Amino acid sequence: MRHLHEGQSIDREPERSGGLARPIVITALMVVVSLVSVFVLSGIFSSTETYEDTFKTLDEKKTTVLSLSAASAATSAALTLIPDDACTPIAEQLADISKDFVYVIAAILLEKYLLTILGFSFFSIVVPVSCLLFAAVQFLDTGNPRVQMARRASIKLFVFGLVLFVATPASVFVTSKIDETYADSINATIQSAEQATEAIEGAANETKRKDPENPLEFIQQKLEDLQSAAGGVIDGVNGAVDWVRGLLSSFIEAFAVMLVTSLIIPILVPVVIYLAFKMLFGQQQIILVQPQEEPKALPRHGR
Repeated sequence: MRHLHEGQSIDREPERSGGLARPIVITALMVVVSLVSVFVLSGIFSSTETYEDTFKTLDEKKTTVLSLSAASAATSAALTLIPDDACTPIAEQLADISKDFVYVIAAILLEKYLLTILGFSFFSIVVPVSCLLFAAVQFLDTGNPRVQMARRASIKLFVFGLVLFVATPASVFVTSKIDETYADSINATIQSAEQATEAIEGAANETKRKDPENPLEFIQQKLEDLQSAAGGVIDGVNGAVDWVRGLLSSFIEAFAVMLVTSLIIPILVPVVIYLAFKMLFGQQQIILVQPQEEPKALPRHGR
């Protein structure tokens, strides 16, 4: 019997050493990944130079939004010069839109800050914590529910951080494509607004000098003359009121586009990425966190 027990202990030694090899290798790998993440990748992805092209895209978009806001405010102020309050309601709506563009500008600035902040947070905090947590549970009982929960938490923390890190560059890429589609329309809106502002201010000043019997009709005639000269830009409108109503519609459309590209898409992109991760890797995550049961020893028969 002594020889049998000694034989059993000799047979189990390789199993123990083989069982410890895997956790040690995983732990060493996690430590290396954490060190590289903190001391190498964190500096790279928190630097503004890394996101130079993205910053350029966001700055161009901010310039466009500022131009829309300024054009809307200038047109609103010019409309107040038209007598008889014919365009006052439109002027008030344009003034409100000009103020609403501030939210779009704030969202663009927030995206710029998030690029560097999320890059630093992901590689300096999320990756090391998730890796070290995943390494720590390798030496614990895999059948313990708390150990399984800790392993799931490490994987979910990494995926959550990765989604946030990727979301902002991805949303900027998507919105830049949408902005390219509407670039001509937005530029035409700004150009039309500048022409309308200049024409209304010029007509109003001329009205003060000549003092016609019907100032509103005089301004309308001046604007219709300008409409005929710039037919390609503002063709198909009749009179000052219809012209500025068309401008109001264009500003509303431009604001809607900027609202979608600056607020809605940056919120939807991380949600879509997370759902994609969950759909593609959900089953694999379940497999990773399942405890591996040790095979039961075969019954030994006497002799």
